Amino acid sequence: MLSILLKLWLKIYSSRALIYLMHCEICGKEIEKGYFILVEGSQMLVCEECKKFGRVLKERKKPRRKVLSTEIEVEEYDVASTLKKVMKNEGIGLKELARKLKVKESLIKHILEDKLVPPKKLIDKIERVFHVKVEKRKIIKPEKRKVRDTLTLGDVVELR
Repeated sequence: MLSILLKLWLKIYSSRALIYLMHCEICGKEIEKGYFILVEGSQMLVCEECKKFGRVLKERKKPRRKVLSTEIEVEEYDVASTLKKVMKNEGIGLKELARKLKVKESLIKHILEDKLVPPKKLIDKIERVFHVKVEKRKIIKPEKRKVRDTLTLGDVVELR
């Protein structure tokens, strides 16, 4: 019973490397240096002499984590500042601007407050109607990660 538990523990926690003070599963000899081999589809812990009876399993290497950048550089159109310049240069208000572009006032208001990024169609329309070029700006945004509402093992376990 103890042997079965040890084998199970070894399969879970060992890195398939050298194991100390165990018994060979083929000859029963106490071993200091053990190897995992594959014999007819079964995985076994064996001594130096018995490892020739099967294919020695190589030590598994832990996969490396890919480090992702936490900041992303994005190009966006600077529509808000362009619309503010147009309003100032032409001396028109929010209502007149919305009427000329044939869109709702609330849409223009949200664009001016940078709460909304207008569709490409509207950007083209602004350039065509007011004969201006909407500039692009580079913005560095932090990467958004999903927030889980449930606990994970990593939230509970305290790492060393």
